[in-house]
Amino acid sequence: MPLVYVVEQPDSPIEVVSADVTGMWLSVSHEQQTERDCAEYRIRNRSDRTVQKFEIMLMLSTIAGAGGGFGTVNSSPLPPRQAVDVESCGVRGNGSAEDDYLRLLVYVDKVDFEDSHYKPSLRIPRSLKVHTVW
Repeated sequence: MPLVYVVEQPDSPIEVVSADVTGMWLSVSHEQQTERDCAEYRIRNRSDRTVQKFEIMLMLSTIAGAGGGFGTVNSSPLPPRQAVDVESCGVRGNGSAEDDYLRLLVYVDKVDFEDSHYKPSLRIPRSLKVHTVW
């Protein structure tokens, strides 16, 4: 299983094409984790409409459900079938980790069109052993 997992969201008007976490570090010691999040995402508008704004989430999750995350918002219009690189840096966090089992989930959280807001579904495979908090 990969440490970083891009959640498939076939109903989302935009998709995360790639997630580069080269600038990210994560330390796990004595069941405590500390991270500094810095990531770059390649996002593509797969719809036939211009997206006015969207939010991408990076969520840290463990078997026990501990973790955190942060979102990055792009407020520049994204035309149909176009792609953009979005960078998000500077967030820090800490928490507990059980059995050193961690996953970083990347997903589209919100999409805004000119006339409506959209929240794509999340389909997280049970094989990732992620404890959802919703």
